[in-house]
Amino acid sequence: MPTYLKPKPNTIDEYFMIALSQHTTQVPTSVRRKEIELLLCCTRTHIAPSTAERIRVLLQQDIDWKYLIQIADRHEVIPLLYQSLNVTCPKAVPQNILKQMQEHFHVNALYNLYRSKELLVLLDLFENNGIPSVPFKGPVLAVFAYGNLSLRQFVDLDILIHKQDAKRVRQLLISQGYQLLVEQLTNATDAEETLYLQSACEYNFLRKDGKVAVEPHWGFTQRKLCISLNPEDLWQRLEEITLTGRTVRTFSAEDSLLIACINGTKDHWNSLKTICDVVELIRADQEMDWDTVIEQARIIGCQRILFLGLFLASEMLGAVLPEKVWQIVQTDAAVKSLANEVRQRLFNQVAQPPKRKRFGNNFSIWNIQVRERLRDRACYCFNLIFSPNEGDAALLSLPRKLYCLYPLVRQFRLLGRLLGASHFLR
Repeated sequence: MPTYLKPKPNTIDEYFMIALSQHTTQVPTSVRRKEIELLLCCTRTHIAPSTAERIRVLLQQDIDWKYLIQIADRHEVIPLLYQSLNVTCPKAVPQNILKQMQEHFHVNALYNLYRSKELLVLLDLFENNGIPSVPFKGPVLAVFAYGNLSLRQFVDLDILIHKQDAKRVRQLLISQGYQLLVEQLTNATDAEETLYLQSACEYNFLRKDGKVAVEPHWGFTQRKLCISLNPEDLWQRLEEITLTGRTVRTFSAEDSLLIACINGTKDHWNSLKTICDVVELIRADQEMDWDTVIEQARIIGCQRILFLGLFLASEMLGAVLPEKVWQIVQTDAAVKSLANEVRQRLFNQVAQPPKRKRFGNNFSIWNIQVRERLRDRACYCFNLIFSPNEGDAALLSLPRKLYCLYPLVRQFRLLGRLLGASHFLR
């Protein structure tokens, strides 16, 4: 176990770990391309002997290397693909392909180091201005779970802040040469700013040179999703890691795992990297307090979200779960069908995933299906219709004392969408 992870008491009954050498990667039944199976075998930091042997067998076949590189790039896992092939059987890979992946690996490593140093600069900036902050995902997750800054591909620097500090953080980042990417907030009215802070969970910034993207978060999901993971609670359970020689605090392994599953589900598990995050968090802390993780998920109505992430990690990438946890995961019959849906569309296309439709789409149905409690489903449907955002304020500017009328404005705006009025589609 990495030294930066605290040992935790195991409060689950006696259980046994499934042997790595006996756990085989499951290939989606609708996806039988050998390149995809090879990618699944390689998307992990530790290769079991049986998986290594399967990689060797697959490499004896006629591999479409262009397609393999494309899907690995689409799923942001080229560093893992390169390392796995280079460690397992580099001579079976065409040298020009191996060199191409090696160059990508080294460039990614340099960018990760560069962005990590910028993250430390930003953390110092916030601290010097009396703003508490906690980095997560990005380089922190690379070190915390993957054990190597070079192995995880990322672009954004995600930082948790307190909601009351959001506007100050915004001004600080602008003063440091960052540009706000939320178009509606460029010249936002007070109403737009207020509704954005209520409905959204983050700002999106890009440094003017285009090299660093920063996302300050005051939550983990949009308000409409009704996921009540309170960021304030997580501040009490932080752990220390070392990032490029500096000690920083981030979320505990248990909280990080739940956040990874929530993020994956929020993004509809459209990237193999998000599944790998779950796998590596499980592997990194074999003293994981599973009782705490499952109970926390139950309290906030996200057990199905957690179980879906664990199911995908185990079935697709061979994550090793305690037997008792695996049995609990399988008690939710909906998890398997949701996982099948994810696997069916995960490799449907090489290009980037399609942009989400704005209203009345399959993603709305998905957000209902992934919740196990009726009240959370009802909350999502209610918020979808009645919870206003900055787009509603942009449509009609009201004085502060009439902000309570924005739910009505939203219904009017949604009606306009249904009728196809283009000026309502902002």
